[in-house]
Amino acid sequence: MTAGQLADLELPYLETIDTLEKAMGFMDEFKLSHFPVINGSLFVGLIYEEDVYEQDDWSLTIAQSKIRLPEVSIGANEHFLSAVNKLQVSNLSGLPVVGEKSAFLGVITRNLVVSVFGNSSIVQDQGGVIEIEMASIDYYLTEITRIVENTGMKILGTYIRNNPDANKIVLTIKLNKQEVESVISALDRFGYTVLASYQAKSEDSDMQSRYDNLMNFLNI
Repeated sequence: MTAGQLADLELPYLETIDTLEKAMGFMDEFKLSHFPVINGSLFVGLIYEEDVYEQDDWSLTIAQSKIRLPEVSIGANEHFLSAVNKLQVSNLSGLPVVGEKSAFLGVITRNLVVSVFGNSSIVQDQGGVIEIEMASIDYYLTEITRIVENTGMKILGTYIRNNPDANKIVLTIKLNKQEVESVISALDRFGYTVLASYQAKSEDSDMQSRYDNLMNFLNI
């Protein structure tokens, strides 16, 4: 899963012409201490609640106040674990997701990460993870389970997200073993499209560190 696929597209944003009072209202309503600010369709930066409190006149626009707007964000195509890592390290309540030329695409919040992954065996148990894309009408969990179990593995948990633009779904399955190659090969033989795979005990120390950060994040 990429940061762009995880991003919340419905959370509103602030523009540079909005007042500091509106900024505080949004942060209070959505329980966020950091909120994205855009100009047109481009991401400008994050406004911090603590900085607004230091301003004397909340009737000023964000642009007029010349308040600092750190350009903290993550690229849409980066792995979602990188987003979690950045949220954790930067201690942010929300992380903007940007596309080409800083186009604003949405926000990843701590609550969003917890709601998607917090109660799921997708991340709580040891084992490999595979993401499979398919048309909604082609989704039959019993068939996928049969394919997986024929390799000698079992599915510990699943998570489905929709791709409305393409009328497809992405099924994430958690396996009881870390080695996923045989399952990927089996799925490929049956015509399934494997988008990504991840082994919890990867030899990539950076990826393992980011995975550990997700575990710590969900225990907050």
